[in-house]
Amino acid sequence: MKRIFIRSVYILFYGFATAINHLCLALDDIFYPSYRKVVIRPPLFIVSMPRTATTWLHNILASDQQQFTSMKLWEMLLAPSVLQKKLILWLSKTDRCAGGHINRLLRNWDKRIFRGYKPVHPSSLFAVEDDDLVLFNIFSNLFLVFFFPHLAHVDFLMEFDQMPDIKRKKRILSFYRKCIQRHLYVFGEGKTYLSKSATHSPRMRSLREWFPGSLFLFTVRRPEQAVLSGIGTASHFCALFHTRFNRAGLVRRTLAMYDSYFSYPVQVLKEWPGESYFVNRYDDLVINVGREVTRIYTHFQFPVSSDFSIYLHEEWLKSKSYQSGHQYISENWGISSAEITLRYTPWYKKYENLIHP
Repeated sequence: MKRIFIRSVYILFYGFATAINHLCLALDDIFYPSYRKVVIRPPLFIVSMPRTATTWLHNILASDQQQFTSMKLWEMLLAPSVLQKKLILWLSKTDRCAGGHINRLLRNWDKRIFRGYKPVHPSSLFAVEDDDLVLFNIFSNLFLVFFFPHLAHVDFLMEFDQMPDIKRKKRILSFYRKCIQRHLYVFGEGKTYLSKSATHSPRMRSLREWFPGSLFLFTVRRPEQAVLSGIGTASHFCALFHTRFNRAGLVRRTLAMYDSYFSYPVQVLKEWPGESYFVNRYDDLVINVGREVTRIYTHFQFPVSSDFSIYLHEEWLKSKSYQSGHQYISENWGISSAEITLRYTPWYKKYENLIHP
């Protein structure tokens, strides 16, 4: 009974928030029509597969606010419109002038709400997040499978570029592009938009078509680590949302997802000019994040400011004492590490050939 009640609350909130968001998005065209004129500079897309330290990397790059700007979770779920963003910023400024009591209350509430995410994916409404989540507003995000594990509606997202329904693809990409324009209109016109989402991988060709000159960053990790961590994360999210799942079904769906994440990006990257993408190893990122980020900046010709250089050094020092709490026990899921290695090693080796020296 408790599970049904909690899931009902989630669904009702989702429906209510989406309805309000769409109303405000429509009002943008009346009160802020100039957002459509915002020019999007070639974005940087982090499109690596899940469980490859991309959240960490995204947060580090997003800290370089002189160059980059990214959507935060509150923006995607509660304020995709210009009208909502400006209203929330005004309320935030008013609260600061009055002592910041509401802000402290919200941040304490935020910590309680997202404490269950911390073991696998630390989250906060106030942090940058996978910007594919903005597509929740048009029911086109793969994260929905954690609410509805048998939902076939979103399966096409795993083969987005190959989908024959051109109108549907255009509707999704047009909505996403307008959301970026709205973000830049409020938070950083003239900056480079920074995106991170593993679920962008199946739409890499479409993104490059809709955002000419866009850049792509891919971190590759050993299959047995990435896949087992991905299965564990999927089960954790199902538990968080009180979604019942069949273990074999969960493993099967997760493996199908990684089949796409391993096979498709490498095919695409091999066709593109080397200056448009950068491939690096997860292990190298963990060993020395400062060095790897500097290599990324050098490759894409982004300047490294003195302040950001100091920040990178501090992140490297912190990372040296970090120990992951994840354990990769394949027997828990009825699949062996050897099976995973055999299944994905041919693709992994192809990425090895694309890694920048």
